[in-house]
Amino acid sequence: MIPARSLIAVLASTAWLASFSPAVAGETYSVVLLVNDPRPMAQAVLALIRSYPVTITYEDPRYEYAGDLREIARRVDETAARQVRTLVPAGGVFAATYDVADDTGEPVDIADAIQTIVAANNAARTGARFELRRSGDAFHVVPAAARDGAGRWIPQRSILDVPITFASEGRQGLLELIEGILKEVSAATGLEIVGRHASGSYACGAPCAAHDRIEAANEPARDVLLRLLQSVNPRYTWVLYYGLPERSYVFNLVLGKERSEPQSDRPQPTPKPGNSTSGVPPNLASARPTRAPAG
Repeated sequence: MIPARSLIAVLASTAWLASFSPAVAGETYSVVLLVNDPRPMAQAVLALIRSYPVTITYEDPRYEYAGDLREIARRVDETAARQVRTLVPAGGVFAATYDVADDTGEPVDIADAIQTIVAANNAARTGARFELRRSGDAFHVVPAAARDGAGRWIPQRSILDVPITFASEGRQGLLELIEGILKEVSAATGLEIVGRHASGSYACGAPCAAHDRIEAANEPARDVLLRLLQSVNPRYTWVLYYGLPERSYVFNLVLGKERSEPQSDRPQPTPKPGNSTSGVPPNLASARPTRAPAG
């Protein structure tokens, strides 16, 4: 039986289904997030970051087992005709359900929503297992276990757990500071981490141009990065991807959703395909729920 008001959002899929009935103020409704992607947990986190004003970081596991990988062909660059073979995560599918408040369009309990998604991912027999951590108002989805070359599940620690000592030189730009911190992590772990500087994601104007001195003494790298980013813009977070066969990480800076103004109680217009849906990740939305007329 379909709940009185529910939405099913589909990521990286050609199919979608939205089913709902009018709701009154103060109600909640369920969002069913279906993810099908080479990095399903990463895509679920990105959907949350882009949909709700919440800080969530994500880190890939270090894949080793052949059954968790697949080979694909890709172009060396956009203009080259020659293709190279490379390894990517095999990926998978999972679905998770969480409740959204009708009056805010945000999860009733964001921590519970993220934990539900993590649990759904971890129930799969392939890929990796994650754990959810919290520091203040920020959440971190980090690897907890992955399969080794023989297919055995073994614990795996986050690379950003490593303590670092760092001191910037006077006033530096945000990107310079990020690179400096990542170099310290690479030196401490022996694993390379590079930053991906996408102009659209990294553009933040004057606050990024120069920053006051930042220091850390034997402090987890994750805490140093988070402190730096939130001092510039609380909407900044990151996803950290692990690449094969290079066996190195790529740090991607992500700009999350800005907190919106409280919604009006006025009836909403009839939805059209492709419209953004309150409470549903915008890249997954298929319709907007209508409100019952007052009275």
